[in-house]
Amino acid sequence: MRTDDDLCWWSATRVARAIAVRELSAREYLDALLIRVERHNPSVNAIVAIDDNARAAATRADQAVVSGESLGPLHGVAMTVKDSLATAGLRTTSGAAELAEYVPSDDAPAVTSLRRAGAIVFGKTNLAEYAADVQCHNELWGITRNPWHGDFTAGGSSGGSAAAVATGLSPVELGSDVAGSIRIPAANCGVFGHKPSYGLVPTHGHVPPYPRRRAIPDLAVLGPLARCAADLELLMSVVAGPAPAEALAWRLRLPPPRSGRRLAVWYSDPACPVDSAVIAAMAIAVADFASAGFTVTEDRPGIDAAHSFDVFSRLLACIAGGTYGPQDIAEIDAGMRPTGPELGARYVAQRYIDWKAANEAR
Repeated sequence: MRTDDDLCWWSATRVARAIAVRELSAREYLDALLIRVERHNPSVNAIVAIDDNARAAATRADQAVVSGESLGPLHGVAMTVKDSLATAGLRTTSGAAELAEYVPSDDAPAVTSLRRAGAIVFGKTNLAEYAADVQCHNELWGITRNPWHGDFTAGGSSGGSAAAVATGLSPVELGSDVAGSIRIPAANCGVFGHKPSYGLVPTHGHVPPYPRRRAIPDLAVLGPLARCAADLELLMSVVAGPAPAEALAWRLRLPPPRSGRRLAVWYSDPACPVDSAVIAAMAIAVADFASAGFTVTEDRPGIDAAHSFDVFSRLLACIAGGTYGPQDIAEIDAGMRPTGPELGARYVAQRYIDWKAANEAR
């Protein structure tokens, strides 16, 4: 006999298929998730807002199935998104107290894509304040705890996203990443996360820089988290593409995979030593890939980890410097005060010619 807890561990792909053939209703699935949120979210603190309109959306999704309407690939699938993404009519705080009552009038384009595909966005997940740390804590919503061990961090900044997926509160999530904000929490919580190539998913409506600024920052991307790789692919097929204002100018057409399956392995580096237990686990995974027919190489010609990180830090300073005003930067440049601990902040007072050199190195 199927239980609510069983449903909460289904993949988004399976849920969408079951709703389409009327094996499962969107309302039944949403209710199962909400019951689990009520039961388990207090100890994890992954979800910080619930949309009261979600049940009505689920009812409309079920009516569409009965009416034989054309269904999107996520039709009826309830899910959450990171609280740095604008959601129309639902608070979007990015974990900042100054945005505690901010309610956008429009969705971020990526959220619009999810809804058009049939997804029901029923909640928002916690993050580091302004998505700017590798842990998941802010003064507005508190700490998101690792679902496997409450004394450890879920990682950040998309910690609530990864914890929600790992705890069965949401089948998939849409997070954001500049310096590990999808990958770190995915690793910490034991789920799948994907940082797409820059520009593949529109980042308009992400806070920051929205709502005060509209220019798209360098390096930042949006990407999916899930409990299986197939769901990552499903979400990417939905959210990848141009922003609405750019849709007439370009479209996405990814080439087919190149022949052969290849795996490049980078176990450790003097500039970034890796714990022996992690290397041992990686070696087991690499052996499995080799057994499955992958060509494995450990060659990485021309890559210097220390230099690459320095280039990245210089480029990241454009984002890290968002909280530094002209006076702050002048004092840092004059050696009158240190920078903060933010990744990339040590270069907030760099000259434009230095940024140009880093951009060329990129």
